[in-house]
This record gives sequence, C-alpha cells and structure tokens, in this order.
Amino acid sequence: MSQRLSRSSRLSLAERELTAAAVRDAADTPSKDTSMIESWMQILRGDRQINHVAAALKVSLGLNVTIVLVMTTIAIASKSLALLSALVENIIDLFVQGLLAYAGTRSGKKQDYAKFPAGTSRFEPVAVIVASSVMVLVSVVFIQEGVKKLVDGFAHGNAEPPNLSVAAIVIMTMAVILKIGLIFYSRWVLKTHSSVAVEAIQDDNRNDAASNAFALIAYIVASARPEAWYVDPAGAIIIFLLIMFAWGKMGKEQVMQLVGVCASEEFIEEVKELCRHHNPKLSLDIVRAYHFGSKYLVELEVVVPADMTVKDAHDIALQLQFKVENLEDVERAFVHVDYKARDYDEHVVSREEDALLMYAGYSGGETPTSSRASNDLYTPLPQNDGDTPRVANNGDVEIVVASPVAAGESNAHFLEMKA
Repeated sequence: MSQRLSRSSRLSLAERELTAAAVRDAADTPSKDTSMIESWMQILRGDRQINHVAAALKVSLGLNVTIVLVMTTIAIASKSLALLSALVENIIDLFVQGLLAYAGTRSGKKQDYAKFPAGTSRFEPVAVIVASSVMVLVSVVFIQEGVKKLVDGFAHGNAEPPNLSVAAIVIMTMAVILKIGLIFYSRWVLKTHSSVAVEAIQDDNRNDAASNAFALIAYIVASARPEAWYVDPAGAIIIFLLIMFAWGKMGKEQVMQLVGVCASEEFIEEVKELCRHHNPKLSLDIVRAYHFGSKYLVELEVVVPADMTVKDAHDIALQLQFKVENLEDVERAFVHVDYKARDYDEHVVSREEDALLMYAGYSGGETPTSSRASNDLYTPLPQNDGDTPRVANNGDVEIVVASPVAAGESNAHFLEMKA
C-alpha cells in the first residue's frame, strides 16, 4: 500500500524483515572452519556481498545495547533527570524490540491452528499496547519526579543541580554522533534498497538523536551553571511529555486495530478491483474490510448465476479467497456466494425476530428459536441418487434439493433456487 504506515506497523514489519534477513544470512554464512578474518577478506575481495539491510538493523540494535550498558552507571551518578530520560528511552526501545521479536516468532507461519484457529498475528499489536502502557507509566513517574524537583527548588530552596561529569558528556556526545551516522547510513541504504525496516530504523535514530541531544544540552547547562539547575528537570519533563504522548497515540492506534476499525478506502478499492477482474460470471455485491490486528479481515458477498452448480460456485469463490488472502495486508478472507444481489445487509437483518421467514425463505410455520428446533425444519438430502424431493413451496419461492451423480463426483450435491 502506498499510504504511510504507522510507527508501530513499521516496527513490527522491521522485526519480520530482520528475521528474514537472519535466515538469508544463515544461508550465506561460511562454515565453522572459516574464520571471521577470512569472511571479511572474502567481502573485501568481492567474493561475498554485504547485506546492508541486515547490517543497518544489527548495528542499530548493537548501538542501543552499548548505550544502555555504558550510560546506566553514568546517568545515575550524574543525578540528571535529563540523562535518565535519554537512558530510559533507549531501554524502552530495546524492550519494544524484544517484545516484537517474541511476537514475530509467535505470529509466524508455523502456527498451532488447533489452539489458535484465527492465527496469532494479534500478538504484535498486543506487544505494542503493553510497551506503550509501560512507556506511559514510566513517563508519568519521571514527570512527577521532575515536578517534585522543581517544587523543592523554587518553593523550599532545595535546588539540586546535577553533577558535572566529563565522561557523561563525552559518552552522550558519542551516542548522538553515532546515531546521526546511522541516519546517514540508513539513508544511503534506502537509495539502493526498498526496506520498511531500514525506514523504521532511520526514523527511530533520528528521534533518538534529537531527544538525546536535547537531554545533553539541558544537562550541560544545569550542571555548568548551578543557578540554572531547573533546566535539567524541565528538560526531562519536556522529553517525557513528548514520549508519553507519542506512545499513548501508538497504543490507542493498536487498540482501534484490535477492536476492528474499518480499512482504508485505498485498500477497499484494491479489493474491489481484484474482484472485478476475477471471473466474468461473478459480480461483487458487498465488501467489508476491517482490522484484525495489524492486518485486515475481508468479507466478500458475491453474486453468481442461479443455475451455476455448487461445485463451480465454490471453485470460483475459493480462487477469489486465495487471491485476496495473498494480498500483503490481509490476514484472512471469507467469500459468501449468493444467486442475487440484495438491498439489505444479511448480518443486520438476521437479528430481527422474523428474519428466517422474511429473508431466508422459511415456510415451515413456527420460527425456530433453538438449534434443535432449527434442525427439525430441515429435510435431509436423499440417499438415493434418483430422488429429488421438494422441500418447501410457499407460492413465491420454491426450493428444490437435488443430488445428481457426475462422473467421479459421487458426493457432489447441488442446491437449485427457482423463483
């Protein structure tokens, strides 16, 4: 789809692409007898190609891990809320990547459909909702701490400027520079590769570089000039407010997708176009598409000629189902076959009290109110191939059940509707 994907969708796609890249790398990885030096020599000689997409993802992940490990002690020792905000943001990034990696493994193609009949693709939005909840909660805690420091400083005269640390300044500066370097590397990779994962990495590193640079400036000002101590907690509050609103918006978006918000008009038009060119004997009556997690669930109601056999109608509908489910954004598709277009939504009128009599052609008297009563109104298919009993005739609609035996199709049954 050409529309811009949300940050959470790009993050989940990034994890999938990273997994696929790892599989490709495993196929290209030299044997255990080949040393790392020899591998690099093969790359320098041109015998092996660098997978720049996988390299950008792995370098970004490694940089985040290194920043978290190095900054933890320094940020705590500096007593700077601004530096702690940058540290927490990097920790949450790793937390999200871990959650999405786990969700990606659970939502893979090899699924236990006996345990999860609808699949496990919704693990990804659930993971994002959990991460956004944690991030919002952490942001509220640090905002509260920042407000407390401001109140203590201004109201009670207990101003506490952060400790000036050259090591902290150097490390934060290096982190910002490395993230800027990753931004340019990702931009270079995107000139020759189309990768949602690299786009997500580029955006995340740009946001991290901006927030880390802002935190570094607030820390330097507050620690170098004790009378400007308030810059540090104020800077931390601003950073965490931005983080909280960004992650809150992302969590709300994922909740809407889990609830089943309608698909975009662009996607619905794509499905309609596919249906129009599927089969000349088929026409589209109703299309419904809505989120089923990060992907779409599609319901189609199509019309075929009334004299078409069940076999032909089933095959045409099944082929259409496969085509729709092969679309990148589709999780599952259902195709309902009818013999005429209707001016009402069957899923809406089915809840009316006399729906079976008004819309489903029942003429057996009392409307069934239970599964047992419903079964009593059905006439079983004949066991003898020559029998063709009439099931119902209310004057307007006549339902004829037939079970002809075609060559090699002894179990095929056909339902003929005659007005």
